[in-house]
Amino acid sequence: ISADARLIHGIHHTLSVWDSPASMRRYLIAAAHKDAMAVFSKIATGRVHGYLAETPPEWSDVHEIWKVNGREV
Repeated sequence: ISADARLIHGIHHTLSVWDSPASMRRYLIAAAHKDAMAVFSKIATGRVHGYLAETPPEWSDVHEIWKVNGREV
């Protein structure tokens, strides 16, 4: 549905919104995403967090949600 990126406290965050868990999973297992994740550790470090919600989080909350719930990739 949407994707956005912002720099918060010196950390690049992306926020994507999907119409269903199934559509998000299809993206995650697609060749382009798998290829990107295969080289991720060579170009960056990071944490990810995905969850279901009725509405996307406010950007003012994204960094804290990520700090508390993110997992290393």
